Amino acid sequence: MPAATLTVFHLSEFLLSWAFKRSDFSRHAFLFSWPYCTAMVLALIEYVSEKHISWPSKQHQGAVHLGLLLIFIGECIRKSAVITAGRNFSHQLTHGQRLDHVLVTHGIYRVVRHPSYLGWTIWVMGTQLVLQNPCCFILFGLLCRNFFKRRIAIEDAQLRQFFGAAYERYQRQVPAMG
Repeated sequence: MPAATLTVFHLSEFLLSWAFKRSDFSRHAFLFSWPYCTAMVLALIEYVSEKHISWPSKQHQGAVHLGLLLIFIGECIRKSAVITAGRNFSHQLTHGQRLDHVLVTHGIYRVVRHPSYLGWTIWVMGTQLVLQNPCCFILFGLLCRNFFKRRIAIEDAQLRQFFGAAYERYQRQVPAMG
């Protein structure tokens, strides 16, 4: 099950990147980085080590079902963000404004300013519930919060620079991650 959720997530990220950005498609569509791979290895180590110790808590089907629900919700939020933003979506922070770059404020962006980050966070927390990894659940939650807090500050500053008053208005009206 965990391998299937990772496969679906990464394959869908890859295909959406390819669909919207064929002309500037790159290896960044897979989202693999040293911190990400390290986190996944830690999750696997926690899962395997606790499974071999046979913790009774690893058998809670309620946690698995809740985790699967969170994975599904996170995927839906993130993919709707990618699809809504279309060519404006990027896995990498943009340092210059493209001529065709527009401020996206419709669809899911009406509800939350950074829905892809919210979707990612919900998805990753769901994966740890499915694996029933209490340590990585807490660690990943803290890492996501800290990473996205910094990234949102940088991205908001860039978008204010690109779109000026229009982004400032949008920023006041719509919360960053819900």
